[in-house]
Amino acid sequence: MIGLLYNGVKAILSGGGSKGGNASEIVKSGINAIDAMVFTDQERAGNALEIGKQKLKWGDLALEHVKTTQGESTMRSMSRRYLAWGVFALGGFLTLYSLFFKTLAAIFTTHAEAFNKISSHSLELLKVWWPIILAAGIFYFGAHLIGLTGKK
Repeated sequence: MIGLLYNGVKAILSGGGSKGGNASEIVKSGINAIDAMVFTDQERAGNALEIGKQKLKWGDLALEHVKTTQGESTMRSMSRRYLAWGVFALGGFLTLYSLFFKTLAAIFTTHAEAFNKISSHSLELLKVWWPIILAAGIFYFGAHLIGLTGKK
């Protein structure tokens, strides 16, 4: 049994094994694997260049989409525009409404509790609406902002 094990180890180290090479080939492949894990400056620059090309390609696609949808006057684009402005107007109204009653509470101290209660209710509504306002702003006005950054 020990002789069989010895002959197997001897065959692997001398290159006579069926699956592996000799010890020097195994060491060389290990060194090559470690070398492949460490990037040279030239490899890093090549990778950065490829990533930059992909980002430019994606940016060009986004800009092309913005250009094709910016001047639309279809019912879909008009309804999107009206909805975005309506949501923004509601957010602005709730903000001004709250500020108005906060100001009244500061001026008329006798009714301050009632004015503060009205103001706090409008602020609670604004807390519920702000994600919708943000989503509408990104959806509608984001395309416009992307178009502005591409005109440099």
